[in-house]
Amino acid sequence: MRTTGTRSAAGAILIVLALGLALRLIIAYVLPGSGFANDLASFRGWAHDLFTNGLYGFYARPGFHDYTPGYLYYLWVLGAVSQLLPSLDLVKIPAILSDLAIGWLIWSMVPELGGGRRAALFGAAIYLFVPISWFDSVVWGQVDSVGIVFLLLSIRALWREQPEVSSVLAVIAALIKPQLGIAIFIAGAVLLRRHLIDALADDRRSDQGSADDARTAAPLAARLVDRRGPIRLATSALAGLAAAIGLSLPFGLDLPGLIDQVFKTAGGYPYITVNAYNPWALVERAGSGLAASGQWLCDAVTGTAANTPCPPGSEILVAGQPAVFVAGVLMAVVLGAILLVVMWRPDRQTILVGTAVVAVALFVIPTRVHERYLFPFFAVGAILAAVSTRWRVAYAVLAVANFLNLYVVLTTLYPDNPQISDWLGIGDFVRSQIGVTLVALLHVGGFVWVALQLLPRGARRLSEEIASARTAARRFRTAAGRALPPASSPEPHLRALASGPTVPGAVLAAAAATPGSGSTPAGTTAAATASGPADSWVDEEDDGGCFKSWFGQRIAGSPLRADRSRSLRGELGGRLDRLDVWLLVVLVIASLGLRMWRLAEPYSMHFDEVYHARTATEFLQDWRYGIPHSIYEFTHPHLAKYAMALGIVAWGDDRVGATSDLGVHVDDAAIEDRWDDPTMPDHRAGDRLYVATGDAVRAYDLQTRELLATLPVAGASTVAVDEAGHRLFVGTRGGQVLELDTGSALDTLRIGGDPRLIDAPIPFGTFGAPIARLLVTPDGDFILAITKDAVVSMDASSGEVLGTAALEGAADLAPAGTVEGLVADTTALTDPAKEARTLADLLGGDAATYERRLTTTQGQEQGASRVVVSGSIDSTVRPQIDAAISDGSLAGITIQQIARVAVADTRGVTLISPVDASTTDEVPIAGGATGLALTSNLDAPRLYVAAGHVVTVVKLGTSDDPNANPIAETSIPMPGAVSRVTFDAASVMVHVLGDTPDGSAGTIYVIEPHGQSVYADARLPFRPTAWATDIDTQLPSADREAILAFDSAGTAVSVDVGHHAFAWRLPGVIAGALTSVFLYLLTRILFRRRSIGVLVAA
Repeated sequence: MRTTGTRSAAGAILIVLALGLALRLIIAYVLPGSGFANDLASFRGWAHDLFTNGLYGFYARPGFHDYTPGYLYYLWVLGAVSQLLPSLDLVKIPAILSDLAIGWLIWSMVPELGGGRRAALFGAAIYLFVPISWFDSVVWGQVDSVGIVFLLLSIRALWREQPEVSSVLAVIAALIKPQLGIAIFIAGAVLLRRHLIDALADDRRSDQGSADDARTAAPLAARLVDRRGPIRLATSALAGLAAAIGLSLPFGLDLPGLIDQVFKTAGGYPYITVNAYNPWALVERAGSGLAASGQWLCDAVTGTAANTPCPPGSEILVAGQPAVFVAGVLMAVVLGAILLVVMWRPDRQTILVGTAVVAVALFVIPTRVHERYLFPFFAVGAILAAVSTRWRVAYAVLAVANFLNLYVVLTTLYPDNPQISDWLGIGDFVRSQIGVTLVALLHVGGFVWVALQLLPRGARRLSEEIASARTAARRFRTAAGRALPPASSPEPHLRALASGPTVPGAVLAAAAATPGSGSTPAGTTAAATASGPADSWVDEEDDGGCFKSWFGQRIAGSPLRADRSRSLRGELGGRLDRLDVWLLVVLVIASLGLRMWRLAEPYSMHFDEVYHARTATEFLQDWRYGIPHSIYEFTHPHLAKYAMALGIVAWGDDRVGATSDLGVHVDDAAIEDRWDDPTMPDHRAGDRLYVATGDAVRAYDLQTRELLATLPVAGASTVAVDEAGHRLFVGTRGGQVLELDTGSALDTLRIGGDPRLIDAPIPFGTFGAPIARLLVTPDGDFILAITKDAVVSMDASSGEVLGTAALEGAADLAPAGTVEGLVADTTALTDPAKEARTLADLLGGDAATYERRLTTTQGQEQGASRVVVSGSIDSTVRPQIDAAISDGSLAGITIQQIARVAVADTRGVTLISPVDASTTDEVPIAGGATGLALTSNLDAPRLYVAAGHVVTVVKLGTSDDPNANPIAETSIPMPGAVSRVTFDAASVMVHVLGDTPDGSAGTIYVIEPHGQSVYADARLPFRPTAWATDIDTQLPSADREAILAFDSAGTAVSVDVGHHAFAWRLPGVIAGALTSVFLYLLTRILFRRRSIGVLVAA
């Protein structure tokens, strides 16, 4: 039957699991994309490969495959889900969900060991909140927890006398992570004892006529297939073998192939330690070693100097033998001793302690151990720590030691991983020889203590602690009016899961029960022996029953307690106590955790934020800079808008977030946006920063900040990216333009390409004068360059100069939307000469020039037949052009949208057609302009133009009238002088480079374009010579939302520009959490039952 106590216990663990999930989601939000970049890239690449190409042949395909098949099934499913939700990075989800599953398993296994419900809850909380668990799965992005789920399930199946199930689960754990094969050894030892040694002892008793039960009197065949016997041992082995083969065959692996893959994985790092701070880390030779210098030392010879990092003479020898051999023999001896103890006392307590000891031994004794190999202990040990104070101390010591080991490896040894830094500032100390030695000694001390717990004295003390915990739980629940059934007379419909069948082997049973040995009869837990059956909520009649019957009994079953609804009439109010305080803390954390999940997205305003957040920015313009601004939204009280404004001030993060030194001179910088390439790991192509240094172009990976390649280009002064064609153009001081195909050259580095084999950019064309600024139009058709007092246009497919516009003081270029123009399809032309004459008659100009463009391949795009004939159409000749197209006089020629370019110069803004560099419009601005940028996602496209101490807004044509003349719509007074402008399409904010109000430093101002208000700025440590915007509007979860600024000496800073939406939303989230608190308090005052308060507040 179901009890209300069971429901209360289930509710408590659900709260703990929810808090554990909230913690992990918050960390994932704060550190998006964090982890070991190489592993995460492999997981994403494998997931895509498995879903795209299938499981079969995975290991035969090109690439690096060092995982056994178990976890690849998760990645296969992940690849499928990623196709449905391409904008979400789901690579950490299996580990996060596995953490929760481990917490639930710990909670369910503690009562089976003999602990009470509070101990079970405590054990789950220990694991879920110990830094080891969330640091490994959420920060690091590793998958150790996935295999631990099956390890714990295998142990529980052993407890419950399910040998075949235990064998299968142990094999699955090993297939996910080979080091989890410890479960196979433990299961093998227990099953040998139960189903072979004990079975033989039973047979001897039967032969001697000493049997006193029905089982012994049964025929031999019946005894062989009973719950214990050799047949069950064989079926368990066959079940495990079938699982190994069955899970490997879909990948094309037979059993020898699987074994070979395991050995390849183990042999991938032939060193005495691979960043694990164990005794091998202290080994030193000639000043080298992990502790001494951070260097890995070889544990065996793996080849010659020509083909391996471990040639003869490089290996560490112990007593004249390779370290790997000595460590292997020592591990085998220790493992054998542990398994003998487990076989001697195969009860629940010893099985669990034995698994914990093996887990620590596997970290301390062998070579080739990674820093994460201790992870299984923290799941198994949490069960023991839940019921034993001594184990809690050991758990804490090993947790501190291993956390330091994990922390220093990720944050200090590999600091270039995304979103990773030495947050605690302890990396260098832990990495030092003293630090490594201290951590290694803590690990060794922890192992020695844990190993001693297998001795009779340690086993006896643990049994006493379990019994004491059981007794304390019984007293607590009796005092609370929820008394447990007496241990000596359990209710007939309940059975004790903790008590297993006694060992039929007379000799071993007698030895195990010898007084003073500290042992209990095999198969019986110490807790059950000392204090009767452990907590159980499973009906005797359900054992072995089908799920439908089990489910139906629980739905139809009546609670043990009587219906209390009549007694609740006229219920009085409650009284607040410490439990209410704890619940309030839980409510606040849960409310904030759930509401803050991806709170910053979308980065732009949505719904009523265009009224309220906009008004908050208008307040800030006045508060921060003393520049009054009219208030847009005044129909609602301003308190919430004040709170949003204060949120921007408090959490807007308007500052330099990171600083680095490139170590080279910087002239210009440009960013290639990320684009999707199904052939690449994680589909990530592009996503690079290019820096012109005067004698070369450097390419950096924006995700890892790693220098990918240095491309020699003499006189490199400016760079621009063709986003449509995935090409990099480099301008030089001599006026030359060079081209590089970034897809074929640089993207290959992500799949193992050699940067030394990348060709330098090749000559493409020349502008005839030093290039100050370079721009490629969004459609990839044209390249425009600013030279001395001129703007020159070049065909982006042929390198032909198309025209020059003399513009005094030209300082900056920006796309200016599109206008209608004429485009010819050269394959559809009927008579190019005749059509050229028609164009000359309608548009003016030379017919021979038109004919040359229509007939020469130089005017065509690569691999296409499209030729732009005219970059604009005069409205007066539009009817004649339409008529000529209709009657066939202009066959193959159509009207399409053609790119337009805006130039900031001394007259203001000049709009030109890149087809021939002719001027199409002008917008005069007093004092001229120095920088400009095009905006989008507004009611009309606009140019924001930096002009002295103001930013002038130039409105372009709308979708209803795309050819409307541009007009200067308004001017925004700025706190200081401004020079350059860029636009963040994700947040729909304009960022302006300028000086602080006092003129003492550079800064980046932020303008909200709906209200045209300047409301924030990020002060810079220098006045930049170059800047670039790192924005990804297509992948919000991976969008770094940053502006990178550089000075001429190579100092680079990153300014976060994506926190404003989070900042103005956070006050509302906090108010919502406080509302939950007040609702709970009000409900508790009105009602005695806490459950009502929780329901209302939730």
